[in-house]
Amino acid sequence: MPRHDPTISRTTQLCYRYLPRLLKLYRFYLFYGTDAESIILEKSARGRKIARKMEQVAIEHIERAAPANLHDALILKDVFGCKRRVRTDKGGYLACVNDERMTLVANGVSHIKGDSIVSTECEVFPVDAMVFGTG
Repeated sequence: MPRHDPTISRTTQLCYRYLPRLLKLYRFYLFYGTDAESIILEKSARGRKIARKMEQVAIEHIERAAPANLHDALILKDVFGCKRRVRTDKGGYLACVNDERMTLVANGVSHIKGDSIVSTECEVFPVDAMVFGTG
């Protein structure tokens, strides 16, 4: 799904800086909108039909954008819309899974040891940085 990612004007930035409750209100609006969209897609027959179509588009995008060996880890088993959204923008998380410097540890992390991660399957991955995406 395309991301609604507007440019924030200098005036808006200043308003958020000096009126922090305005920024909190805007964040609430964003989160409420996402939750409301999920509820609408879930509660009606027409909404469920739209959600199935959106889910199919998202799955097709993942299959095109991500390496085949990661499809099982990236294609969610949950109902579409309740977990991470699949964005079609160039900077989304799917872009990073194709980066040769990045390794997706999809089977879980057992523990962190010094400068490495040990997976639940006892594989050791040296790391510079870690990003936890727990859904």
